[in-house]
Amino acid sequence: MNDQPSAPLQVEAVVYEWKSGRYGTWANAVIVTQAPTTEATFSVKRLGIQPAVGKRFHCEIAFVKNRWSIVEVVMDHLPSTLQSVRATVEEGAAKGVRGYMLTPLDSGLDLDGVALVLPQAIVEHAGIAFIRAGTEVLVDAQRSGSRFEATTLHAPHAGQAFPGGRPAGAAQRPVVAFAMNTWSASSAKAVPFATHGEGAPVSAMIWVKTSALRALGIQAVQRATLPETDTDEQSRALIDSWSVILRGPREDSEALAIDRVLVWIESAGEDRRWNFLRLLAPGMFRVPTADGEVIDWVAGTVDSVKVHVPRQQAGAALQASGSGADPQSGPATPRSASSDEADAIAGTHPEPRMMVTYQFSDERLGRGTSRAFVTESVSRSAGLAEGVPIIVRLVSREQYWSTSHVHRATPHLSNTHDDDSALAQ
Repeated sequence: MNDQPSAPLQVEAVVYEWKSGRYGTWANAVIVTQAPTTEATFSVKRLGIQPAVGKRFHCEIAFVKNRWSIVEVVMDHLPSTLQSVRATVEEGAAKGVRGYMLTPLDSGLDLDGVALVLPQAIVEHAGIAFIRAGTEVLVDAQRSGSRFEATTLHAPHAGQAFPGGRPAGAAQRPVVAFAMNTWSASSAKAVPFATHGEGAPVSAMIWVKTSALRALGIQAVQRATLPETDTDEQSRALIDSWSVILRGPREDSEALAIDRVLVWIESAGEDRRWNFLRLLAPGMFRVPTADGEVIDWVAGTVDSVKVHVPRQQAGAALQASGSGADPQSGPATPRSASSDEADAIAGTHPEPRMMVTYQFSDERLGRGTSRAFVTESVSRSAGLAEGVPIIVRLVSREQYWSTSHVHRATPHLSNTHDDDSALAQ
């Protein structure tokens, strides 16, 4: 045994049969060039590569632990880079890397059994969350250790997640999106979700704002299993059931394991990507999908009453705020002031205005937070203060709920009627 060479020897070998054992896939490779042995053990787990059966390959062998083993697959004869390689995505995950195994389609491309891998990081860089098995891809790749790794994904693109395109804004039907990461309310990072149309080769990756999740009462998200196995109808029914729980006792909603949501999306990047537009469900209140929807006689309880300091001189002082001033898209754009409001801005009615923040609860809407703006005298005469019940009218504006009218507060003056213009906002 001491006469065996100490340095590795370069040879050519071939595998005629792969076997499965305790330590993974292995074979007794046959050495087909001159060598001190006719066979050497090949471990796929150790080498990270699995040559095709019957295909000769270059390798190095060494005498290790009283037996001949293949210690390296030699790839010096292969190119360092590959350009515009057509391949298909195989079933199952790639070994040793988070990504996809690819099968080249060009019969003239001989990789000598070396694996071609598409890393998930390259896929996500293209705005894609997931690629279906069997999908044809076009990639550039470079040699990395014992395999080729794709460096650029030319096709498909994320726009193909919805092959027929989608209407813009509220004209579209909401789509189901699946969480790619686990998230809790203590995290400030946006959450990546995967979404696609029926039969699409890819799922697009969209980033849902944490403010949008918190605004609908979602405190945690768990990572979904992709590709999903539920039908679209089953997913929508599950989301509806979560909304019911979110609108109930808070202790029940805290135990929810939410892994999918209902969203609006919009095309971006010359129709090659999709962006998050709005979160619709599940939620502790129903998000409006059209302007002008009225929900009247909504009960609420005042949280606070503060002097309103407008951000802008014109119009902002009279802006009616919806559920948190549209927390999903940032500060609401002030609406045009009416003639009465213009008089107030001009100084005809210089009386300070009060911002009344209140919690509402209604079986038609759910529960949430909104705001109303009244003059200081109205606030004082109506007895508005923390804990005081109020009745309001909510109207949908720009896809959020706006307080359009404060009917009454309890306690209130005996001569204040439901249609009292002093309380109408």
